[in-house]
Amino acid sequence: MLCMAFVYLVRHGQASFLANDYDQLSARGRAQAGLLGALWREQGPPFDAVWTGTLRRHEQTLAALSEELPGLPPPQATPALNEYDAEALLRALQPAPVRPPKDTAEGYRAYFVHLRQALGQWMDGALAPPELGTFVAFRQALVHWLQQQQDGTERRVLVVSSGGPISTLVGHVLGVTPATMVDLNFQMRNTAVSTLLASRSRCQLLSFNELPHLQQRTHRTLLTSA
Repeated sequence: MLCMAFVYLVRHGQASFLANDYDQLSARGRAQAGLLGALWREQGPPFDAVWTGTLRRHEQTLAALSEELPGLPPPQATPALNEYDAEALLRALQPAPVRPPKDTAEGYRAYFVHLRQALGQWMDGALAPPELGTFVAFRQALVHWLQQQQDGTERRVLVVSSGGPISTLVGHVLGVTPATMVDLNFQMRNTAVSTLLASRSRCQLLSFNELPHLQQRTHRTLLTSA
């Protein structure tokens, strides 16, 4: 009998994009995570293991989710599931961009245009900020973590991480180009669930960027992606 692990990759709830400290959940982000926990409390699945990155928005997302889904296993944390340092990439981008304030529509668009450029150069090896390192090392750490989950055990693994690591894992499983990984990254919504099916010999993508907990009309105001 082939034993499979179901790996549920959850992007963190909405963080504080325009605040001085981005690494904090907003009230909307906590509500998003709570609704996901409530859905899983009613519909399953039970989880056999929990993993997070070490960022506060990961820990806070799991905490809000756990309030509605008690009895989760103690979480394990690894820096491999942390987001890339977007500001480090933007500082290293050549030529350095001049960006209007992010709290304007023009600035918001410019931020993500420049971030896409920086991500492309990082993935191509043209950028390697000292505080971040190479994309090859970033991806290798994630692939190594995923291989640890492919241990032939029948179990369900909950993972709370960020858009960069999740899109990199999904891209690795699908075998897509770095440019497509960037596209996947920029599509990801807050508390969206992507599911992998992993055995010792292979890993498959079952779902990507799903929001089953925010489908009711009354929850549509909670749909966010930044």
